Amino acid sequence: MKKKNYILVCFFLSLFPLFYSNAQENILMDEITVTAARDKEAIHKIPAYITVITEEEIKKSSGTTIPDMLKRHAGIHFRSYSGNASQTQIDLRGFGGDNPFGKTLILLNGKRLNRPDMSSVNWLQIPIQQIQRIEVARGGASVLYGDSAVAGVINIITKKGNKNLKSELSLTVGDNNTHIEKAGITGAAKNFSFAANVQNYDTDGWRDRSAFSLIGGGLNISYDLDTVAASADVSYSKTEYQLPGSLTKAELAANPKQYGNPEDSATDESFNLDVSFEKITEQYGDIELKLVYNYNLITADMASYSSFNKNRINTFGILPKYVLDKKIFGFQNKFVTGIDIYNTTLSQNKYTDKKRTKKTHKVELEKKSLGWYFKNALNIKKDIILGFGFRTEKNSVKGKELELASYTQIFNGKTDHHSNLFDISITKLFGAKTKLFGKFSTLYRYPFLDEQVYYNGNNGDKFLTDLNPEKGESYEIGGAHSFFKKLNTKITLFNINMEDEIAYVGRFPNGENKNIGKTKHKGIEFYLSYDINEKFKFYSNWTYHKAVSENGNNQGKELPMVPNHKGNAAIEIKLPYNIYLTPEIEYTGSSYLLSDFDNNAEKLDSYTICGISLRYEPQDKNLTAFINIENIFDKKYSTVGSDMEQWGMENEFYPASGFGINAGVAISF
Repeated sequence: MKKKNYILVCFFLSLFPLFYSNAQENILMDEITVTAARDKEAIHKIPAYITVITEEEIKKSSGTTIPDMLKRHAGIHFRSYSGNASQTQIDLRGFGGDNPFGKTLILLNGKRLNRPDMSSVNWLQIPIQQIQRIEVARGGASVLYGDSAVAGVINIITKKGNKNLKSELSLTVGDNNTHIEKAGITGAAKNFSFAANVQNYDTDGWRDRSAFSLIGGGLNISYDLDTVAASADVSYSKTEYQLPGSLTKAELAANPKQYGNPEDSATDESFNLDVSFEKITEQYGDIELKLVYNYNLITADMASYSSFNKNRINTFGILPKYVLDKKIFGFQNKFVTGIDIYNTTLSQNKYTDKKRTKKTHKVELEKKSLGWYFKNALNIKKDIILGFGFRTEKNSVKGKELELASYTQIFNGKTDHHSNLFDISITKLFGAKTKLFGKFSTLYRYPFLDEQVYYNGNNGDKFLTDLNPEKGESYEIGGAHSFFKKLNTKITLFNINMEDEIAYVGRFPNGENKNIGKTKHKGIEFYLSYDINEKFKFYSNWTYHKAVSENGNNQGKELPMVPNHKGNAAIEIKLPYNIYLTPEIEYTGSSYLLSDFDNNAEKLDSYTICGISLRYEPQDKNLTAFINIENIFDKKYSTVGSDMEQWGMENEFYPASGFGINAGVAISF
């Protein structure tokens, strides 16, 4: 971004206080976040760009998955190799490449969902109906959360029981033999509450061989007194999906629905358990202890690579935390500290064929991490908050692989990583709805297990002891303001300087994961919403990204798979008889293909897709019905492409869904 653009935006931010009125302080009660500060805090006090997607917004949306919500309400970029909603990859703040999802931390009620291997989280394991709110905190949060919290943190917070027993049933049907059934119930008695849900999701997919199905459910039980609280969350899901593979440009033009891989498929079974205890004392602060356990069983049949594996991943976590929110020498001060202890094991068995008739190799990996952090926010004045945080963390990985026929050891390795981090911020408040902030933070991301260790091949497998963690520095300046009570805006400028970003260099399987040197990621994020009146509501998101190499032969070249522009907008129109019409538009700019580090190949085309939905919502709100049309002009586009011409092959593309229609009904009683 050019320097003059920074100056213009900074000038715009400086005008915010001119529109401030003392009357604003009584407009709305403070919105609360539990993510950005790792404790309950008013959003306008947080030095970050925060988006909260509420239960009401989720209910009104015709989207069926969490990525649907994040794209529409937070303007976040997603991409997919298969059209499979469960494996959609997130890319926040334009990191591109093979592993952008490794730069965004995904939480479920404050517990990590990111997998230790180079795979996206399974977004479908959490039913939309179960979610109370989704919090998106953009920007570096490595001090509070450690690994992966480079571009931001997304916390999915599920429902708890209410005093009144409430049941919900919903059914969605659509083309491609899609049907989604969900049921949930919540309730409470005295100090106990509960919330339970089940779901079934089946579709043949838009492309040939892109079918997937999911069945799962979850349960929360909570006990809550004034000063003591305890809760347990348990969930299970099983997802089966096909992988249709890539197409050439000619195949894409001829028939984007055709498949490239005739037999590739996988199954992902997931179990999550989270138990937490909290003790609140007015004088000595709050103490919380969270115990977590995740289990994943992944069965992958990749016939196109002659690879047939079964992975078991177990993660245990112990997360004690202490919060003290008191005045110090007359100044309000909030201190948060805690320890994050995680232990993950990955066991892989390799077989000769899909029937698992003969086991050929066995892999055993273990990853341990121990981190201590603190964050302090001091009101040096009533309207000025100074923040400072620090984290130190140690991470170790060890593993071995055996070839079973001859009992030959292919590798046996161990490596340790250690990181010290800090951040500092200042926030200026103007009433209850306006803020300006600036923040500097240091960042890191440890390699995925299958970046650090090659274990998905056979004789080419090895332990890369010289692969370093990614690290960086983040600079942010931004603000939020409500103009004229109904016009809400947020804007942030960011600049992230990374060192040792990890990328796969070369052609598979002869390439290698390498630290590619220094890169720069900069941009602007902007949000605007306007509640014009009871009949018209408008919201929009726009992001500008620029990511380039900072050294080496490709200095000044843009990084692959980073669109410079990304935007979306929607308007909700209330019609007679409680019918709501919502047209939407989404634009994604062009980007360089994967592996095109020298920017010599063709680019992935930009695309604009439009959708429209009708929702019927009676005044009692016990019934909701909708019909939704996606990609109404049947735009042919891809969200991912690979530069294969540099190796004498045709470029590869992964087509996204075309025209689609679905309808549904939800009943609560």
